[in-house]
Amino acid sequence: MVVGGRWLTASLITGVVVGACTSSSDSSSPPDSRPSAAQSADEFMAAFNSGDFEDVSAALDTTVVQWSARKLRRWTNRRLPPGLVTAVEMERSGEPEETPGTADSVEVPYTITIESTATTEPASLSGAFQMSFDPDSDNWLAVWNESVLWPGIEGARRLDVVAKWPRRAPLL
Repeated sequence: MVVGGRWLTASLITGVVVGACTSSSDSSSPPDSRPSAAQSADEFMAAFNSGDFEDVSAALDTTVVQWSARKLRRWTNRRLPPGLVTAVEMERSGEPEETPGTADSVEVPYTITIESTATTEPASLSGAFQMSFDPDSDNWLAVWNESVLWPGIEGARRLDVVAKWPRRAPLL
């Protein structure tokens, strides 16, 4: 029975080692059981459209920059001055697509429409913003940066109106 006892001990040790090697230490949800990235994007954009900066800041990925509601409100008002900008609306323009090379990131196509007292027609810009999956909150979080307000316009920083008067005609 000594041989059998050694075999039993070796089998148990092997089973524990194999089980430890094959069990996932990653606590993130499998992609199939995750919440909808499209629904998370829609909720984020609805909060932004209504000016609910508490909900907007709660829906942001803070791994790079911490965004409090107050900081986000001030940042947005400096770039889209109230009075000059009469309305801003973000709308998803397609289904989120997985970012190549990672299952924890998607690109959400959207259109942002800005209405201003300086124009007769609203300006619509289209682009895509990133969302990353956060396993701790089990939710998709938007990656916020300046380019979200100005998709497709390289280096844009804020909305500003510049009036240019025509040159004065020569006096006779």
